[in-house]
Amino acid sequence: HVSCQILERTAQTEGAVGLAAQQCGVDARILYLEQPRPMVLVNPHIIRRSPETQGRVWEEYCLVLPPTFVATVVRDDWVDVQYHTGGGDVRQMRLKGE
Repeated sequence: HVSCQILERTAQTEGAVGLAAQQCGVDARILYLEQPRPMVLVNPHIIRRSPETQGRVWEEYCLVLPPTFVATVVRDDWVDVQYHTGGGDVRQMRLKGE
């Protein structure tokens, strides 16, 4: 899928650990993640998440904003996600921050 290839190439070029299709001008629900291994998640949705009391504070950068812009955000400690692979298979996995 061309959109998946665009995401992967852009993330690798920019050194991004994750990238959404919208950040590359692609109007689709596709997410590229570098960790735990390089993968593309098509039409992902969260099916479970960590309790709010287990949130983590992160500093994040965004490719569509100036490189000096840093946002401090609170993210879930972990999320269980259901998604389709680029080949159309349905999968589930737990994603956890660094």
